[in-house]
Amino acid sequence: MCDRCVEWGGRRWHCYGEGRGAYYERTDKSVRPKKTLRLHRAVWESANGPVPCGHDIHHRDGDKSNNDLNNLECLSRSDHSRTHRDSAPIPRIDWGAKEPSQVACDSCGKMVERKMRVRVVVCQSCQYKRADAKRKAERQCDHCGATFATRSGRYCSQRCVNLATHGGTRSVLPNGGWRGGILRERRSGA
Repeated sequence: MCDRCVEWGGRRWHCYGEGRGAYYERTDKSVRPKKTLRLHRAVWESANGPVPCGHDIHHRDGDKSNNDLNNLECLSRSDHSRTHRDSAPIPRIDWGAKEPSQVACDSCGKMVERKMRVRVVVCQSCQYKRADAKRKAERQCDHCGATFATRSGRYCSQRCVNLATHGGTRSVLPNGGWRGGILRERRSGA
């Protein structure tokens, strides 16, 4: 038994996490699929019976490693989340009041206004160019050998999909048509 474990109810419970946010847990391998059990729920259930559906067990002092029965209370999920939301509210950013900053586009150097930091700064025209470049990747059909433009896929048309898979697939391409609408050349003998 390690220094982060406790014995309760004839079972060993290990502490996962750090400080006040650490729960004592154990894995019940007697059921399939395995279940992770938490000590505070087991303590509550041993004294009061099963936790009602839609309810959580709350630590009154906020210390999740303090599993004394006097420190636990059963709250509805909405009350439980309201309690935690009121004690530690989520910081909100008012994007309307935030001043935009001028940042250079990574591709062309044009100045772009941004209110938040992003890894890759791209102006709208460069964004369209990148999307078009992805759409126009040249590929060769696995069945007939024709060259076609697409973002993904192995076949140039629904006909080639059906012939290559012996009709084992349903309509892979929209309207059963040509992928990307562009068919450049066809290998002879196919």
